Amino acid sequence: MFSCLDEKATQAGFAQLVGVTKQAIGSRYSQGQFPADGTYGAWLKIYIESLRSEAAGRSEKELASIRGRKELAQAMREEFELAKEMRMVVLIDDVAPGLSGILKEVQSNVIQAAKRSMHAIQSEHKIKLHDDVILEPLRAALRDVAGSADQLVATLENQPSRAVSAAFAADSGVDREELPASS
Repeated sequence: MFSCLDEKATQAGFAQLVGVTKQAIGSRYSQGQFPADGTYGAWLKIYIESLRSEAAGRSEKELASIRGRKELAQAMREEFELAKEMRMVVLIDDVAPGLSGILKEVQSNVIQAAKRSMHAIQSEHKIKLHDDVILEPLRAALRDVAGSADQLVATLENQPSRAVSAAFAADSGVDREELPASS
């Protein structure tokens, strides 16, 4: 139907085909919009897409910028996947449960150490202590530590998280007992 579209394009011939000046096509050609060995049909597709983009408010510079950002994003995804494969990055989903486990262990060890200390004090001094005297300040300190862990997780995730302190609070059922004085 349009046999000329399969012929090798020239700037003058294409300008005549689309009804613009040779300078207008020459400008686009020098910007690299048209391949040197392209046909009139290939140039026509490129030219129409360029006109559509310009009509939609996107210049060739903007389109090049968009393509550049897409390529950069793809390269960054590939680098991240490679770093993950090489175990050079740690995912927050992998760290948060471990952090919660460490906090539970710290809590348990601190509370048990406090109970042993209270028992030793009561035995040594023949006095009776209520557990809140020693344990309540420690519980408050442990809650602060859990809150700091929440802030760390939230910073790493770029979003608020209650996972660490919630797990800590759920398992903070420390015996609220009055330890008997040793005789």
